[in-house]
Amino acid sequence: DFKDDFFISADAGPVRAHAWGVVVQQCGWAKPRSGVLMLTADGQAMLRGFSPEAFRAGVMKFLGDGEFDELHRVNHIRGQSGKGRRWLRDPGLRKAALQEAMSALPPGDWLAYEDARRIIEASGQEWDVLTEDAGVLYFAELRYGVINDMGGLNSQFLRTLFLESFATLGLLDVGYVYPHSLWPDLGDSWGIDDLSFCGRCDGLLYVRLNSLGAYALGYADRHEFRADPGP
Repeated sequence: DFKDDFFISADAGPVRAHAWGVVVQQCGWAKPRSGVLMLTADGQAMLRGFSPEAFRAGVMKFLGDGEFDELHRVNHIRGQSGKGRRWLRDPGLRKAALQEAMSALPPGDWLAYEDARRIIEASGQEWDVLTEDAGVLYFAELRYGVINDMGGLNSQFLRTLFLESFATLGLLDVGYVYPHSLWPDLGDSWGIDDLSFCGRCDGLLYVRLNSLGAYALGYADRHEFRADPGP
């Protein structure tokens, strides 16, 4: 029917094309100069030859960066700028807490996203998107579509961090499908009738912490590159 056709045709938008330009800056491998993104000395060294130690140092810089909030990539969630910013917890603090929490994920094992999220939540680390339930984020219009589901907001941030940042860096392997009509989070909210999905990362179904990710995030003492022999 018409509704299904609309959902199929709605554009989820790019992931890695956007993510690389942001991630390389967060890792300290590039920075803008006169409107052009240029490699730093660390970035040039990485380009000349991959070093697990240098890569790990860049990932540590990424985890401490509080300038870019991955939740901004969920553009249907409004209220993230202006006065609402005062209620948003620093993204660097969220990522630092998640680094601790993710140490419980079994490296090399595929997990359903929801199982990975439950393991992370069971750690007791504090990584809430909002400092308190202030009713500042919303769909469509504030008085009509205010979001009160803190768990759903956290999950949207985690999904985007996993898919657009960690997967782009090669820390996680992921299983992904088109997000249309899935609504795994915040599906009971008001103001979503005309939306085909909350965010493009709704299609994230499976994650696997790989050996590079375990090393770069500080869960393993070393990383040895081994080429996949393929099928």
